[in-house]
Amino acid sequence: MELDQEAASVSIDRTESHPVVVLRGSFNIALAKVLHEAALQIAETAGRVVIDCKEVVHLDGCAVQVLLALKLALESHGGSIQLKGASEEVLKYLGWAGLSSHFPIDTPGDVDVVIEERINWTASSCSEG
Repeated sequence: MELDQEAASVSIDRTESHPVVVLRGSFNIALAKVLHEAALQIAETAGRVVIDCKEVVHLDGCAVQVLLALKLALESHGGSIQLKGASEEVLKYLGWAGLSSHFPIDTPGDVDVVIEERINWTASSCSEG
């Protein structure tokens, strides 16, 4: 299945034991409202909510802000949030924004360490030149 990079959608899958928010496409400020509306639908959920990012092309600061607000709302009701299938670009963005520790990743290995190592390498390579 090929995904149009300009198209974006948000859906909520409630067939699992916990809600799964499925994100597709490229999210920017124009789509923050759509993501916010979906977040409001599940914000009072007790338990775990998974954000499926495997078809996300790009998340900007506005989308991440909505996800962070959702995380805080879930935690206030005893719930939690977990990212699933996040691309390397999304993981780098969260790392650069200092937010990777706020979004547990459902992937093998220690993603936070990998992101931190890449950031440190980039910073040191820039200061050497």
